Formats: sequence, structure tokens, C-alpha cells
Amino acid sequence: MRHFERMAPFRSHSVISLVPKGFQRYVRIFHPASRNDSNHCTTLRWADMAHYTGAKPHALMQWNNISAPRMNGSSISPPNEGTIPPAVSQPLRDLLFRHSQSNNCWLGVWPGFGGNYRKYVPDTAIIDTKYREWKIFRASLSDIDLAFFEGWDQTANLVWCEYFGWWITTDIDLNTTYMGCDEQLFQAVLGSQVLEAWSVAPDDDISKFSDTINPIDDRDIDSTRQVPEHIKKKHQLLSRKDWQLNWPLTTSSKHSSEEVVNYYSALRKPIKQKWLLDVVKNITDMKKASGSRYPKLVGWIILVAIGMGVSLYFISIWA
Repeated sequence: MRHFERMAPFRSHSVISLVPKGFQRYVRIFHPASRNDSNHCTTLRWADMAHYTGAKPHALMQWNNISAPRMNGSSISPPNEGTIPPAVSQPLRDLLFRHSQSNNCWLGVWPGFGGNYRKYVPDTAIIDTKYREWKIFRASLSDIDLAFFEGWDQTANLVWCEYFGWWITTDIDLNTTYMGCDEQLFQAVLGSQVLEAWSVAPDDDISKFSDTINPIDDRDIDSTRQVPEHIKKKHQLLSRKDWQLNWPLTTSSKHSSEEVVNYYSALRKPIKQKWLLDVVKNITDMKKASGSRYPKLVGWIILVAIGMGVSLYFISIWA
């Protein structure tokens, strides 16, 4: 398993920390999200979601930076993490069959999932790469979407051909798959009408901080309820994240600018009036708490002092 020695340190968070060095090209394949309507569920490409929320699609985009939980009234389920979904594994397998010299390959699965392996999963060797441990075994290319554990569809995290013509890694914490290959297979993946893929460089960042083009605070909960700039300025909202945290989540599709203004006006009471209301409330509470003359006397003294202060203020203005 000398190929693992060609990987960059895991904590470098680079493409070659997942896929070994030495391939002509590297590609990132995006797992589709799901758009859940009342009657059916359809796959959703990252680029389509980005266009909907006003984000810019690019090779290093991150789902949390470009996404919204709802889209035109339909709920959105995020992409699969740590496993290759059938929408990716099946078309990718077909491409690999056409561009591979052999159907024999190696599969690697992270044993930390804690599930029971299915009965048909073969015995395997164990490889420890310091930050990841893998159960490795020989298999056929047709097993690229093999479900390893009982109860859920967990595919292999690593797949590579025996002659090292290509390598695929789906890390347990990522919702995309990275691949190293030659130029011909690279062009076939990018040209696929089914797969959503972008070219990446060996040193590109794979972490959740890689998307510097689409700041996460700039994504709205639903682009049908984006906050107009004049409202953000009036209510001192730093970003649409503040809007997301404060606006009550409802299933209604749109809210007018007037509704937004009224909502935030109700939230932000004038501070100047608050101290006077507190004083009156305290005096009222004192009266209720005791029937003696002392609390009443204190209350009247406070009211007289407030009245004198207000009078002197207006006299100074008029003078």
C-alpha cells in the first residue's frame, strides 16, 4: 500500500491529503442535494442552488455557504456526507468501466462507523494512515456502490484501480468526492451530463473554510425573503444572518417590506422611554406590596422629583 505514502499530511486539508500525488488531473464531484415537494423528490445541483440564493458557483464552494433550507416553498435536504450517493456512483462507475484497463480495484472503508458489516462483505486488511484507519480489500469495479453495513447505504470511502490509473476518495466528513486520474478520464467526468464536477488543483483547500467567495453570513434562509438594504441599514442589521436569526420561521413564502419594518420596530423599543416606565412600574409594585404610608410617601417624592426635573429642563430650553 505504498500509494498512501504519496499523500500530504491529513491536517494540511488539501486535495492531495485525500488523493495521492502524481495524477495528471484532479477533480471534485459534488453530491446532489434533494428538493422535496409534496408529491416527489428531485435531485438538485449545487450550481442551481447557488444561482437561486445569489451565490457564485465555483470549484471550492461549500454547501453551507451557498444554500437555503427552502426553495420556492420546497424543503431542501442537504447532500450526502461520507458516502457516494447512487446519483454519483452509477454514472461514475459507467465512466470508469469505459476508461479502465482492468475491472479489478481496491476498496477502503473507515471502520469507525460502528455498524455491522453485511454478510457478503469479504475479509480485509487494515491500513493505518495516522489520522484515518481503513479496512482494505480487493473487489470488482462493479462494487463501487456496494453497501457495507446493515441498516444503511454506506459505500466505500476509497476506491482505486490496481494499476493506479485513478483514485477516488469520499471522506467521512465531506459531501463531495475527490478524484485523481489521467487527462482522458478527467475530460469524460467534466463532460458528463449527469455528474456535477469541477477541476481542482492538488493544493486546493478541502475544508469548510475553502469558500472565500461566498461568505456564509450572506446566505438567506430563503431568497424569497431577502432583506432590502434600506431595512438592514435602518435596523442596523450587519448581515442576512441576523435576519435569519430574528425573523420568525414560517411556511409562508413572502413577506413585504412593510411587514419587515413593523416586525423590527416591535422588537426594538425606544430606549429613552424605558427608564421612565421602569420607575412607574417600581412605584406601582411598592403600593401593591404594602399598605403603609412610607412606600406611598417615597413614591410621591419620586414623582415630584421627576416633575421638577422635567420642568427645569423645559424652562432651560425656553430661556
